[in-house]
This record gives sequence, C-alpha cells and structure tokens, in this order.
Amino acid sequence: MRDKFLVCSYVEGSGFLVVSELSAEGAVKTQEEIERDMAGKDSAEYLFVRDKTGGLDFSVEANGLPVYREGEDGELVLVYEGRNRIVGVIDAVIGSKLLYEVIDAYGKASGKELSFDELVRDNYLVTPFVGDSSKYRALLEKIAERKRVISENPNYFEGEARSRFTGQDCAMYEDERISGDYVTVVRSFNRCESGVCKLSNRVNKVFIELKSLKSAGIRVLDLSECACLKQFILTTSRSSSKSDTPITIIFNERYCDGVDARIHVEGANLKFIGLTSVSELNIVDSHIEGFSDLRVTPLYRAKNDVDIHNSTGFNRLKLDLSKGGKQASVYIRGIDAKEIEIIGNGQGIGEVSGVTALKVSKCTELTRLKVDGVGACALQELTKSFFDLPKLVSFSLYAHMLRFTVVQIGKE
Repeated sequence: MRDKFLVCSYVEGSGFLVVSELSAEGAVKTQEEIERDMAGKDSAEYLFVRDKTGGLDFSVEANGLPVYREGEDGELVLVYEGRNRIVGVIDAVIGSKLLYEVIDAYGKASGKELSFDELVRDNYLVTPFVGDSSKYRALLEKIAERKRVISENPNYFEGEARSRFTGQDCAMYEDERISGDYVTVVRSFNRCESGVCKLSNRVNKVFIELKSLKSAGIRVLDLSECACLKQFILTTSRSSSKSDTPITIIFNERYCDGVDARIHVEGANLKFIGLTSVSELNIVDSHIEGFSDLRVTPLYRAKNDVDIHNSTGFNRLKLDLSKGGKQASVYIRGIDAKEIEIIGNGQGIGEVSGVTALKVSKCTELTRLKVDGVGACALQELTKSFFDLPKLVSFSLYAHMLRFTVVQIGKE
C-alpha cells in the first residue's frame, strides 16, 4: 500500500522530520532520501508544496516549516516557528465548524475545528495534500473569498464581534461542504430582541422556514450586505398561520443576479425589498408585497417554476422568463393584480395535446394582460389558458407561430 508522509519540521544539518500516515512513526530524512522513496517501487508521497513547474519545492520558507537544531543533550531546540498548516479536511462539522488536519507552527499534528474566518485571520497555509484536487481547489476558493471580503473591510472582525454582542446579527452560522463547495450556511436563529437581524457578508446559503423567523422574533431580515450569497430558500410548513403584520426580507439588487432564490410559501405575510430575480416562486394563500418586476431564471427541473394561487399584494406583476436556460412554466390563479405581463422563452400554448406552460385565471381585478415570447400557439386553446377574467379590457399575445384549424361545413 502506498504510504503518505506528513512533513512536520526541518532539523538543521539533518533533514526533514516526517511522519508516516500508515504507521504514525517519525523519522528524519534528507532530500535525497525522500526523492529515492518517491522514485522507488512503492513511490511514497510526501507533503511538500509544488513550484511553478509542478515539481516539489523543498524550501523551508515555501512549506512554512518550523526549524530546529539538535542540542548538546540530543534534544531538539526551536530556532524559529513555522506557519500553521492545513494538511487535510475531515469534512465533519463540529458545532458550527469543519474539522481539519492541522500541523501547527511547532510541527505538531492534530485535528482542529476551525471556521473559515479563523483560517484567514490566523494565516493558515493550505497544502495540496488536503485530499483530491477538487477539494483542495474548493477550499482555496473559499479562503480567497473570505480574504477579499475582509480586505474590503479593515474593521471586519471588530464589526462581526460588535454585531454578535449587540444582537444585531442573531443568525447561527455553520461551515459545511455542500455539492463539492465549501460554504457558510444559515438555517436557524437565536432570539432576536430588536426584531431586526442583519446577516453577515460571510453567508453563502440561507435555508430557512418562515416559522424560524417568527419564533426568533424577527420582523426584518436584512441581507443587503450579503455580497457572497449564492442561494436563498424560504419555505413554510403546512401548519404555518398567516401573521397580521408582514415580515420584511431585504436584498441588495446589485447581488440578486447571482443568487438562486427559491420561495415556497403558504399562508405567509411577507414584504420583499430588492429581490429582482428568482429561480422558483410558489405562493399559496398568502399576502406578498414587493414583487412587481421579476426575472425568473429556472435552474432545476421544478414541476412549476412560477405558481401563484389565491394571494394578494400584487397590483402590477411582470415576470420575465426570457433569460432562462429552460422554458419555465407560469400558473397564476386568483390573485389581485390589475396588470400582468409575462415575457416567455418560447413556451407553447396548447401545441402538444393541449398542454400549456402559461396560464392565468380567476383574477377578478385584472384589467390588462400581456403575454410575449410565446412559441407555437394553438388558437383554440387560448380560452383554456386565460379565463375567468371578468374585468379584462386589454389582452395582448405575441407568438412565434399561431396554429388554428379551419373546418368546412358541407352544404346539404
């Protein structure tokens, strides 16, 4: 079996102190001995960083090694410290942190729970020995993201501590590896005394149920500074009851394009500010404010990309589906909007066995309806797609192809 060696430190005049992962035994080896081991029959692996040509770099500085010398009594004496190094990721979450294999500045190996912020603050060196190359690259990308955020805010750590102390940020953060990416996730909250929770810019994914906001006492969830946010999923349980006052969720329009936002709520009372793009939107028996002009960019094979039933808060609703990679579906029934505009991406109306991806019905206040970007449209199916609209005075349909059947009735 191929052995792997951790390089712990350097001993002046002797070589590198290495430890076998198989036997956990240590030994001091010269560079020449290591190169022979690597070229031998078993071709052992050693933890060294690589230079620009891809070859191993044996320099002490590049590898962040502590340096020792052998004293007169045979004991090793520290000459100078090295760097804290990450040599592996266990991917197990301990509390809210991931567990890493670490070699500290003195050359001692151990397991340690660390947050991504601690990796940056304490200037850990991440070696290519963290496992497969994709895991190594993913960890480097995450650390680079944190370094960028922290460099843009010189008072980042002080601000984080202040927010936690004052209760301005009551979210519970967890560092995880999801689908190959290292991310910081929020799923729950501590009690929010002020009613306003402003999330940190370190969050990448938010997975929450509406009841978690209610139970924490959150009236406003502020995501306006979350430039690193990649995914936001809001759901409700079937037992959820609609509150008298809305919960406000604030986004930043500058960051919305890159966010996979999925809203699945029933019996909710919500107000959105700054949310301009979603991948899924399912609303039932709810009051929703703040949705007037939305881009819908489906990323998954959802049954219904946009499904809004028996809900209020919509005066004017525009849904732009033209930028999506797939032809999204839109089903709207029983909402209070006076104007609805849908821009499609080649969706058909009744062209295959009467199936349509766009339907609007039972909207008693609707006066204007505009549907653009339709693919093939079967004329006789229009009344099955758009119906029970008693106040409708203007209906515009723009389709790439209009299909209809002419039936000639013979004379007797």
